[in-house]
Amino acid sequence: IHKPWGMRVYLPRNDAGDRYRTWPGELTVHDWLKEMFPNQRTYMCNRLDFATSGLMLVALNQQAAKHASALFRKREVHKFYQAL
Repeated sequence: IHKPWGMRVYLPRNDAGDRYRTWPGELTVHDWLKEMFPNQRTYMCNRLDFATSGLMLVALNQQAAKHASALFRKREVHKFYQAL
């Protein structure tokens, strides 16, 4: 999926460990995926910072997620960044 800048992947946590929305109606990538795949668990294979837009790889099963995440961890995925 393409994550726009200014969108969080997950909600942040407070000191008690509870997730919270920074502003009412804040939409996260996780929220987005739940809307697109309401009956399917999704697994994010990489993350992007709040202020970064770009592609995020999302797996539809745990085996695919582990494989893809390992590729990122081993730096076998070639990433390209362009600053504007």
